[in-house]
Amino acid sequence: MKLFLTFILVMALHSGKLLADTPQTAAGEWSISLSAGAGKVTTPLSNRDDLQGYLLPAVSYYGERFFIENSFIGYTLFEKQNWYLDLTGSLNDDGFFFELDGINQFGWWDALGMDGGFNSGDGIEKPVYKDIKRNLSYMAGLSFTWLTDLVEVRLSSLADISGVHHGKEHHLSFRKSYHWQKWQFRWHLGTLYKNKKITNYYYNLRPDELGNNPSWFGLPGGLNYFYGVTLSYQLNPQWAVQAFWQKNQLDQDLLRSPLLRSDHYYSRFIGVRYSF
Repeated sequence: MKLFLTFILVMALHSGKLLADTPQTAAGEWSISLSAGAGKVTTPLSNRDDLQGYLLPAVSYYGERFFIENSFIGYTLFEKQNWYLDLTGSLNDDGFFFELDGINQFGWWDALGMDGGFNSGDGIEKPVYKDIKRNLSYMAGLSFTWLTDLVEVRLSSLADISGVHHGKEHHLSFRKSYHWQKWQFRWHLGTLYKNKKITNYYYNLRPDELGNNPSWFGLPGGLNYFYGVTLSYQLNPQWAVQAFWQKNQLDQDLLRSPLLRSDHYYSRFIGVRYSF
């Protein structure tokens, strides 16, 4: 299960913005590929291990209006020559780090290197701290894409439709692809704002996680940004060599939380891809 979620995390981070284009298929057909190589996503959580994977599946479908890119789903509402408006949905990435690295054994005391037990051995009973658990959430909303000769611009506004935290997030991203013979290069960068319902759900602490004491800190909404590159070489219609790298920078205010050890994380993959 952990390995499967690692795949989904990497794809959620890169769907629609990182992976090099696979060979084009006709409208209404499925595209399936499998990449093998070395992949890694570092974690910003305290005392947690980085996530690693060696296989990277990708599934996509493009109809006249409906499309799927792994966990990214959309429906085109309006389309013109140089812009289009989509109704889209995607997984929120904050929950992956909790789901993937032993949430049932993860508490704030663990993050700080403290003992979370209740028996001190000296006859004094210590509070019982509850293990920390955070759920994945699914975000949906509108996405506007503007196509120019210089860059592709995308603006999205999404809200939680899974009932996990009822938060909202807003994305602004830029990307550009270049093709030369069998080579493709793509760069991308962007920023995203997550409101305080999201930041406090994932990174603040509940009274029952603090021995029925209130949290000593609060988190505002967070302004994050990211940038990355993708490079691929198409050996033949089925096989390609590909690599990508991305840095995600978190808002500095999130470091008020003991659950976080770092204000950034990286994701990268290098390997070969086979398209079915």
